[in-house]
Amino acid sequence: MRRPDDLSHRCDRMIYDYIVMFASVFEKGGISLERLRTFCLVADAGSIARAAGRNPVRQSQFSRQVKELEEHFEVELVRREGKGLVLTEAGHALARTARAQLGALDDYEKRCRAMPVTFRLGAGDTLLRWLVIPRLSPRKGTRIILETMDPAAVMSGLRDLTLDFGLTHVAGGTRLGSIRYRLFVPRALAHKRDPEWIVANVPMVVPLGDEEFSESVGRLVDPALVCDTFPQAWCAVEGGRWAAVLPDLAKPPADTTVIDWPALHRLDRAIHLASSERAMRTRPNAEAVRAWLRSTLRF
Repeated sequence: MRRPDDLSHRCDRMIYDYIVMFASVFEKGGISLERLRTFCLVADAGSIARAAGRNPVRQSQFSRQVKELEEHFEVELVRREGKGLVLTEAGHALARTARAQLGALDDYEKRCRAMPVTFRLGAGDTLLRWLVIPRLSPRKGTRIILETMDPAAVMSGLRDLTLDFGLTHVAGGTRLGSIRYRLFVPRALAHKRDPEWIVANVPMVVPLGDEEFSESVGRLVDPALVCDTFPQAWCAVEGGRWAAVLPDLAKPPADTTVIDWPALHRLDRAIHLASSERAMRTRPNAEAVRAWLRSTLRF
């Protein structure tokens, strides 16, 4: 059993170590949680004006706080580009660090108050609409925020710690399943089940949202209607006057025939659950939430 003086000496030593360890951070001004939060807002908004909600007083305050952070770290954090700002390499690094620290404090506060801990998941509208939302169920102590974004934005969000999880066809993370594409044809128009006859005689709609997909389908189909997303194409099929190439995740509209077309098999696409590894290391329950998402979304 330690004597009281031994324990006192150990505490004194720990306090000294902390003073020495963080001396360079606190020996000069210009850094605070408020300034770091402001910097994250500016980084996410892309400009001080947008981050400040076009409020002139807050714009002046935010501009000063970013400048104070630059003076504290003695590096350039942002660079003007047109009417907005872009982060320098040092700025990206600080934004990631600040998000991690502020997120950890937010998690701690929520645990202290027995509030749900928030996790962000990004994916394309197709995956959110037809895979994620139908399968997710409430999980005690967890709030999931879904964000619609393209695969490049998902990977960027995971890297910059604006996302905890993302669904993407880019290899990496856990493979959840594979999407296959099929012809969705209103029954009134499907006089033959031959795919070649369908694409030659039935008006086709093709989404442009996924450039790689639209280019590949464009070699097989001459569309009479072009839209932005798969859900929009699904709505066109539901109207009964158009056929479309859609992922098999989509539930066929009423009175619709689904036809397998071997020519589309080369478009098969694996879907992966990717994670921010830094978030997995630093956020309590992150591993448990990842395991839950793996089992829930596997198809």
